[in-house]
Amino acid sequence: MEDSISKRDTLFNQDIGSFKFDESVANVFEDMLARSIPMYQECQSLAVHWCAHFAQANTSVYDLGCSTGTLLLKLAQSLEKNKAITLFGIDNSQAMLEKSRKTLQKSPIPFHLIEEDLNQGL
Repeated sequence: MEDSISKRDTLFNQDIGSFKFDESVANVFEDMLARSIPMYQECQSLAVHWCAHFAQANTSVYDLGCSTGTLLLKLAQSLEKNKAITLFGIDNSQAMLEKSRKTLQKSPIPFHLIEEDLNQGL
């Protein structure tokens, strides 16, 4: 797996205008999260633990706002392959979904990525 923090976030060292979840953000997003959310890695570990614990065979697991797909990959690696679980990642940023697609190439279980704005409904 590619390092979860692949590039250092220096986006706010200069004036960037209005913030967008574009390719420049997607490339450093894991670093942004790790530095701005207390106990970020621990929260991800807990989410993976509980999702894996409650996931039922022949069902789907959804990550709403999947960003770079890191949580989905960690979950995929912790689920039993024989449970026939499918992962869905939903995000409104094409750049984030492209990053997710690259991250999830190593997924041992099936996944689908959907570009959708959750504020508009599915």
